[in-house]
Amino acid sequence: MPESSYEKESRPIRTDGGEALYKSTVERFEARLKSNVEQALRQYGLTLYHSLPAAQRLRLGDQLKLNPDNAITDYDLGVLAASEQDWDAAIQRFKNAYEKDNTLREALYNWALAAEKKGDKAKARDLFLRLIEAAKDDVKWAADIEKVKSHIAEMESSAAA
Repeated sequence: MPESSYEKESRPIRTDGGEALYKSTVERFEARLKSNVEQALRQYGLTLYHSLPAAQRLRLGDQLKLNPDNAITDYDLGVLAASEQDWDAAIQRFKNAYEKDNTLREALYNWALAAEKKGDKAKARDLFLRLIEAAKDDVKWAADIEKVKSHIAEMESSAAA
């Protein structure tokens, strides 16, 4: 049976190269974002926003105030800042995350680590102790709390030496 004109027209125009075109478009969007965010958004809008790598999407979402104002967003931005060794930003984000949701003990733990990395050992110790108190009845944290206690002991012995 011969193909109808509808069947011919409904076939994909491209059978190859679509992924390459998409990838190159995302790359151009990323390059434009690096040079001029406003121009990139005028040219591409937000159509490619969700195609960006997670870290870049998170950073752009923060800049454009698109991210939800919640503990998880602050936590994720803290992780991003810590990965870049921006300890001041990491500390602020982890602090914000924990203040928004004090059940997010990972934020308190990472806040303590960031304070330690920044060189504020006293603050780190206080935060680690706060974590121990907050998680004392949480079975899921039992093994981690023992490690935190050992870490505090190491911090104290190296400070005494």
